[in-house]
Amino acid sequence: MAKMSICEEFNSYFRVALALTPELQTEVFRIRYDVFAREFGWEDSSPEEVERDDFDRYSIHSLIYHNRTNTPAGCVRLVIPDPVDSAQMAPFEKYCAQHISKDQFDLAILNTVSYGEASRLAVPSSFRRRKDESTAAIPLPARAPQATAEEKRHFPHIAMGLYLAGMAIVDLASIDYVFAMMEPRLARHLLRFGVMFQQGSDIMDYHGERALYFIPKEDLTCHLTTEMAELYGSIRDSVFQQLAAPSSKKSIFPRANFA
Repeated sequence: MAKMSICEEFNSYFRVALALTPELQTEVFRIRYDVFAREFGWEDSSPEEVERDDFDRYSIHSLIYHNRTNTPAGCVRLVIPDPVDSAQMAPFEKYCAQHISKDQFDLAILNTVSYGEASRLAVPSSFRRRKDESTAAIPLPARAPQATAEEKRHFPHIAMGLYLAGMAIVDLASIDYVFAMMEPRLARHLLRFGVMFQQGSDIMDYHGERALYFIPKEDLTCHLTTEMAELYGSIRDSVFQQLAAPSSKKSIFPRANFA
């Protein structure tokens, strides 16, 4: 039997869903609460057990589901500020602009281009834990799937699938630049697959050592490895079909001009 490609493996175990309804968005906010508040303690506790902020008003959220159990396995958002609304900005502008020098990235460019930031990528601990990691800090969520050893082998595909879903939205919305705050080692890992983020700031302490990275639209997908390009094409098709469906509530985000 021929070995499955990464795209075939991903589609066997997972699927991408845009959170275009309040119900799916609440699912996103619950995942973020589990990871950012309960597990890492980066956010305050909430009686509603959801984590959200002002940027969510002008974001498009993506989920990845574990097919066999229909369980959410991760989420990410693409924040897309409206250029005519000066009150809207990307998270990196609000929290990290002072660490960005003009020779690394000229923030004045943002006044003349469209841009977005991939942020709040979260994968529940049940889809990250290795067998030798302690689970004492936080119990696994009650809805955590009983994954087989074969399924666990494919869990690293979740983060890549989330980034590619964000890239598909950038591509379809004709955005000029996409930004992300990430650890340098993650940027190096993505580089192996042809995701060519450029570093746009010094390393700073922002929930750990992170830096600002960016990709111009022209470099978004042209350097992807063959297998990643196949997976990206599959995810892009799924994202497009969801946005094009008559039931899609694109009015929740009128800023984006989807192709």
